[in-house]
Amino acid sequence: MITFIKIAQTDNSGGSLSVAFSAGGNTAGNCILAIALWDGTPFIPSVTDTRLNQYKPVGTTFTASNLGGQCAIFLANGIKGGPNTVQLVTGGASFPVLHAAEYSGVISAHDRTNKDGNSASPGTVSMTSTNSLDLLVAALYPLSADGTGPAAGCTQRGVITTTQKSVYVDRPGDPAGSPFAVGATFTSATENYMVAGVILSAGSPLIRARLLPLGL
Repeated sequence: MITFIKIAQTDNSGGSLSVAFSAGGNTAGNCILAIALWDGTPFIPSVTDTRLNQYKPVGTTFTASNLGGQCAIFLANGIKGGPNTVQLVTGGASFPVLHAAEYSGVISAHDRTNKDGNSASPGTVSMTSTNSLDLLVAALYPLSADGTGPAAGCTQRGVITTTQKSVYVDRPGDPAGSPFAVGATFTSATENYMVAGVILSAGSPLIRARLLPLGL
């Protein structure tokens, strides 16, 4: 079973970001899922930490069609335990945000999903799983300064409301196959936004495919 442990998150008006996990740091053997979103100059991001864990990109960097915002997702599995600071290395990005969440029980991250648009509500993203052992994760990044709002239909794990606005949410897979409702309420009629999402699994896709017919 996948269990959320803690989240560390930060933002600024431009440049690289670093954020430390709370007292005690991380637990050995868990994973860190890092979601980075930013506006402005396109660049190839990288994530590192002070425990020298290895962060692998999940999919490719996504560029939003509205205002040129970008997002990237990284996973470090089998992490080292202890105090830890995670850093996002940027290339002159404007208003970057970084969510770094620790989970236990994760084997893989797959089915990377991105969405962007301009509306009063981002609604749903095309990310579904009928396996209740999976965890669907997404971060919403309003590109306009007054975007905000709690997640709908899922658990809000973190929110940034300082220099830029961003919310981090997750939800277990649904045997009925319902879409992942990120949800938000914006303070003006329409907002430019983008969403970065991914599915975390407690087993590899091959193992899951073999287990699903047994109802697991």
